[in-house]
Amino acid sequence: MEEHGEIIYQQNQNELKDILSSIMDSIPHAVIGLRDRRIVFANHAVEVVFGWKPEELIGRSTRIFYRNDEEYEEIAEYVYPALEKERTHSSEFPCRRKDGRDIFCLMSSSRIGGSLHDKMIVVTYTDTTDRKRAEESLREYETQLEKLVDERTFQLSKTTSLLQQEIIERRHAEEQLKETHARLLTVLDGLDATVYVIDINTYEVLYINKYMKDFFGDITGKKCWQSIHNKQQPCDLCINKQLLAADGEPAGIHTWEYYNTTLGMWFLNQVRAIEWIDGRIVRLEIATNITKGKLAEKSIMEIQLQQKAILDNIPDIAWLKDKESRFVAVNEAFCKACGMKPEAIVGLTDFDIWPEDLAKKYSDDEKRVIECGRRKQIEEPFVLDDGSEIWVETIKTPIYDDHGEIVGTAGISRDISDRKRAADELKKRERELGAKSRNLEELNIALKVLLKQREEDKAELEERLLTNVKKLVEPYLEKLRRTRADIDQMAYINVIETHLNDILSPFQRNLATKYPNLTPREIQITNLIKEGKTTKEIAAILNSSQGAVDFHRNNIRNKLGLKNKSANLRSHLLSFT
Repeated sequence: MEEHGEIIYQQNQNELKDILSSIMDSIPHAVIGLRDRRIVFANHAVEVVFGWKPEELIGRSTRIFYRNDEEYEEIAEYVYPALEKERTHSSEFPCRRKDGRDIFCLMSSSRIGGSLHDKMIVVTYTDTTDRKRAEESLREYETQLEKLVDERTFQLSKTTSLLQQEIIERRHAEEQLKETHARLLTVLDGLDATVYVIDINTYEVLYINKYMKDFFGDITGKKCWQSIHNKQQPCDLCINKQLLAADGEPAGIHTWEYYNTTLGMWFLNQVRAIEWIDGRIVRLEIATNITKGKLAEKSIMEIQLQQKAILDNIPDIAWLKDKESRFVAVNEAFCKACGMKPEAIVGLTDFDIWPEDLAKKYSDDEKRVIECGRRKQIEEPFVLDDGSEIWVETIKTPIYDDHGEIVGTAGISRDISDRKRAADELKKRERELGAKSRNLEELNIALKVLLKQREEDKAELEERLLTNVKKLVEPYLEKLRRTRADIDQMAYINVIETHLNDILSPFQRNLATKYPNLTPREIQITNLIKEGKTTKEIAAILNSSQGAVDFHRNNIRNKLGLKNKSANLRSHLLSFT
């Protein structure tokens, strides 16, 4: 049993060593372990930074990384006392590659153990030569700007005969300034670090480079404390005022390490005040991602403890899986969601925990992440231990080993049920409003149709009433007038005619509106023509001669513009209706 336990213990040790080796080799920065300033281990990145292969360095002194003996001794006098007081220390120092080329490196040192009694430390070297060059370009930009200002001041004193030439030169200088500024932005865009520029007084973001846009998107024009640090007001520890000297001029560079809670990453921040292209003093900040270097400084046990602490500290559901989709580690939120303990989950797959349909979906998603080697962000259902279903926003990311092979995935799921319900409710309200709007439109159309029909019915009734009176009543009244009626009878006839005209006057006005140029007699004849009456029939109804009716018919054609035309009068009148 003891021998078997020893074998398992040795296997675990070997696995931990392999994991540590994989972590070390996956870090893009040079990492070495030192004992008494001699190299005991080195990762593959040392060849990228210094040109030395790891096996060439084992057992050698770190003197080969420095330009001369004085600087080699100086760095020891500076770093070791600092590590006696603190566990880690970072500083920037000139170094030399194997090929003799000088570079600048950010050295992050961390002691191993509680003290430096055996002088065992881990050092991470980050090549900052490009950043140095960017700073030199920035200084050249400022020097060139000052030179151009001096030249412009001198030229302003010239006579008016040189004014046109001076304007041309000024435009040329401005173009050069813009080109210099554009080159500066190009350099900053090429840096493998987050770079942003803000107005010192208003906190407005004036510029961010491409590397930073990949994390935050385009936040130009927004407040830095809101868009970068997710604050409701300027940060309490903001050093904007410290970037300026008493005379308001830039006061040098400030450097510190910073943990961004929004991104979950460590950065080495380097901040200084500069003059922007529009003349105002701004804050230029360059933040290099040193997260991997920070993790590499920890021992294997510290990495495991930190991993568990980080996972358990995440309020969202989080997990790690191997390439076969078996759970390697989960956080407390995950355990609470499925109702199982962490030690019971390790080694299981989704099919051992979730319903089959959801487990298949989760598994298929991770297979696609492994196949394409890219992060995937999706919204999906998630079933809790009590059987209730929630909606989560899940991010799944591939994990690589030191050979660039994918060895597993990492995932995190955030509950977005409230947001999902709000979106569904909004869609429901939109559908309801759309239905109500369509109902109102249909009702409005129906009302318009009813109103139009009512007006047509009213017009038809008026015309029919007027026509019937003209046809059935007025001819007989006219005949009664021609009979030998006594005085009383004539009075009755006049009263009937007066009352009849009072009743018909609104309708006659309507007809007069249709035919404004026609006389009352012509309107009577017009209505009889529309009914299809002949001249003879109209003369009989109106107790008039056929010649008089023909005379009125000709007047009607003239007033309606039908003179000398072959158009049928009745058809023309019916077209008005």
